[in-house]
Amino acid sequence: MITTKIDDEVFRIPKKYKLIEIRGQGSYGVVVSAKDTVKNELVAIKKNRNVYPVYHTEKKKGEYAINEAYSHRSETSQKRILRELKILMHFGQHPNIVSLKDVILPKSFELFSDVYFVTDLMECDLKNIIESDQVLTPSHIQYFMYQILIALHYIHSANILHRDLKPENILLNSDCELKVCDFGLARYVDFKHDMSTSFVVTRWYRSPELLLSNASCNSGAIDIWSAGCIFAELLGRKRRVLFPGNNPIDQLTKIVQLLGTPHPSDIKAATEDGKQFVLNLPYSKKKPWNKLFPDSSADCLDFLDKMLQFNHEKRISAYDALRHPYFKNLFSENDIITHPDKFDFRFEKYEDSKSLKRECYNSILAFHEKQNVKRITTTRTASKSNRLESPISDVIEEYFGETKK
Repeated sequence: MITTKIDDEVFRIPKKYKLIEIRGQGSYGVVVSAKDTVKNELVAIKKNRNVYPVYHTEKKKGEYAINEAYSHRSETSQKRILRELKILMHFGQHPNIVSLKDVILPKSFELFSDVYFVTDLMECDLKNIIESDQVLTPSHIQYFMYQILIALHYIHSANILHRDLKPENILLNSDCELKVCDFGLARYVDFKHDMSTSFVVTRWYRSPELLLSNASCNSGAIDIWSAGCIFAELLGRKRRVLFPGNNPIDQLTKIVQLLGTPHPSDIKAATEDGKQFVLNLPYSKKKPWNKLFPDSSADCLDFLDKMLQFNHEKRISAYDALRHPYFKNLFSENDIITHPDKFDFRFEKYEDSKSLKRECYNSILAFHEKQNVKRITTTRTASKSNRLESPISDVIEEYFGETKK
């Protein structure tokens, strides 16, 4: 293990990793590109700063005393890091989900504070593409959505909801390889969410049932709605957000104005306040999709419509979506992977920093004990060159220049 610096950011990592450059940073962490000199491959290393409290190394009667000289995050943030770690460990190696290649071993439990994830190095995210001038053909959009839904089927089969699907959390390479990332807000199916927290789905991609505070509606349909919003963004000539609400009420209003006033039976599970709000809005007739997206095929718009149903019970599942006629030239059963095991969310019961830190520390130790986990493979029946008209290399070069070479 060595200590090294890049732009004044200190990393404590194994010697085999050679840092290249910072790819992104915020108040809570930094992501760098690096080379694994043993495997001779490029990786991304995310340093999550000051996650857990540092304890004094001298213990008395088995007690841990927090070293106040070091800052640490809230229990909510600590649990989010733990959740991300455990879910990525559970998923293993899936072609359309970012893979956890390594987690840096802490020096000791007492000094364990920063959490380092080593993952696939991807070249940009879907938001970069949407905001660029890159031309996207129907084949590009179709292949992006196909990969997103393959990932969602796998995620949902493990009884997990992503809950924060948005363009920033969809990573891409110039050959159009796509991977879903960021599972810090994920929950289990049928989780009873608390709408008083902001930690649930970025507003523009939030489903009507969440906006209506319907705690009983937690199914994969939440993620399908988000994917449908992303799909619509890609289809538009100007690639604009479909429902750019300024607040939750404005968000719901924009949805009703586009999809039309829902039938009372479609909001029967909403709270009484939610029902009254929707029914008291001025009556709206559904806008035809072919007026919004005149360049799109009938199959494409039918597929979009099935994803963006106001009633979550009528929304298409990831499993059925992959079999929609829109994907008839792409679909292969060999592409579909179902996770054999449901994810264990029992760690969610921990609320205090010490328990969360211990669980994270033990999970990292367990990861290193299982380094020989069998890789999930899938046989692609069609090559990428057959599926796509062209790569998106131009915009990749614009964002990252020579660094990817």
